[in-house]
Amino acid sequence: MSVDLAGSGRRPRGAVRLDGRLDASTGNATLHELLAALEPDRMLVVDLSGVEFVDHAGAEILATARRQALVLGGDLHLIGASAHPLLSGGAT
Repeated sequence: MSVDLAGSGRRPRGAVRLDGRLDASTGNATLHELLAALEPDRMLVVDLSGVEFVDHAGAEILATARRQALVLGGDLHLIGASAHPLLSGGAT
């Protein structure tokens, strides 16, 4: 799993692009990066278009990050989630 935080290149501030797998083997590192990218009262956009696979652990990582964003007065929005059955129903 690789994480591309916004602010480098053309991606707007407040965006994260994930690549590879989002599962139990990558979950802790991914959650750490997502939580570090959260800002109070801001929406964080997470681009999943480069993610090949998401399992239940990966879906829970995204849900945990969204809960923390809400605590901070912001939110977390997924793009590119429709390719992943666990996420296409709005699991976050």
